[in-house]
Formats: sequence, structure tokens, C-alpha cells
Amino acid sequence: MYWTNWNSHSPSVQRAYFTGFDLESIITTNIRMPNALTLDHKARKLYWGDARLDKIERAEYDGSNRIILGKVTPQHPFDLAVYGDYIFWTDWVLHAVIRANKYTGDDWVWLRKEVPRPMGIIAVANDTTDSYNQVLTWESHVGLYMADSLYVQGFSNACLVLNGGCEDICTLDAAGEPICSCFPGRELIVGGTRCASSDTNCTADSFRCSSDACIPYHLTCDGIGHCADSSDEDTSYC
Repeated sequence: MYWTNWNSHSPSVQRAYFTGFDLESIITTNIRMPNALTLDHKARKLYWGDARLDKIERAEYDGSNRIILGKVTPQHPFDLAVYGDYIFWTDWVLHAVIRANKYTGDDWVWLRKEVPRPMGIIAVANDTTDSYNQVLTWESHVGLYMADSLYVQGFSNACLVLNGGCEDICTLDAAGEPICSCFPGRELIVGGTRCASSDTNCTADSFRCSSDACIPYHLTCDGIGHCADSSDEDTSYC
């Protein structure tokens, strides 16, 4: 995942895996207020707009090979989107939605003018595997607007399907595989997807696991290990 950092002392564009692992600042020089940020998935390029330096730039996913695409036309780029051979952005000073060639920054076209405070711009599609029902959507402080033709490649997040098989919390590792964890006061049990209470103050109607965690008695001897050590299924007890 990629994001912009407005820190006045060290503004940057940063990235990390979805778990937060391996955070790094990939753009740290010649940058003041990186507002807009978008990815060109097919070309594997990163685009961002700087609202203080009034420019739009492109780089590789690792921040290398920086190229300034627009320095005069963008006055205050707020958000960006990429599709096909074009970049689209909203501009607070020009009060407009603008399109330009994503390779050179030339051939810009005013798609909409006199848009009060245009904000976010995003590509949406009913089916991200084909090009039907593609629209360009942008937001202003007075409403939501749509125009024709835009498509962004989708991303598959395993945690969005049945919570990745996790009972409590699902996150992704560096390879995009689900990792299960538990809410406070609970711990993973054998199998790594379900959770049980880790409260050591067992009540009279609770079973104390060998690890000192507590689970309700009705969860014991049911063929499923609810204790982290599966002591609730120990044959000497059941």
C-alpha cells in the first residue's frame, strides 16, 4: 500500500505491505505537499500531485525514474486517477477536472469547468475484469459527478471473503495471505483461525486450560480444540 505524508519537516511518499511490514519512504526530495496519489497497475507506475509545488510526477513503484509530467497547468492538484493513456485530476485553483497524456503530460483537456472545490476522483466499474460500465467519478463539496470511461484493475483481498477464515481479526502478510489474530483478552487456539478467552480468572462455570486460559464448559470435549493447547479435548479429561 502507498500513501502520502504531509509532515512539514519531512514530507514524503511512503509504502509498506498491508500488514505494515517493511515501511519505507520512497519519495523524500523536491516534495512539499503530496496530495494526489494513484497507481497505474498495468504499467506498474506511481503518480502523485504536489499541491504546494504545483506539479504532477510519475515514478516506478520503488520511487526511481522520477519524471515531472505537468508543472504549469496543475495549480493545486487534489486527487488523481489513471486509465489507458491518460491521467485525470481535480484542481482546487482551476476549479476543474482535467485530463492529460500520462506519458508526457501534454494534450490536456478540460473535462469539466467551474466545479466548486473538486475533491476525490476515482475509477469504478461493476466488473473490474472487463471494460463495461466504466465511469469516471469525482466529488466536490456540493455533490458527486460522473463522466464516461475509466477503469482501474481490481485487487483481491483474502480478508474480504469470510474474514479470511478468521474468527476475530484478519490481516495480510507480505505475500497477501491471511493471518488471524484475536481481540484483546482472547488468544488463538490450535488451527490458528479461532479464538478463546485468555482470562485467567476462571469462573465456576468455566474450564481452565493448561495454559491458564478459560473457556465455557460447554465447549469442552466437542472434538474441537478451543484451548490454545487443546487441553479441553484431552482424553484423560473427556
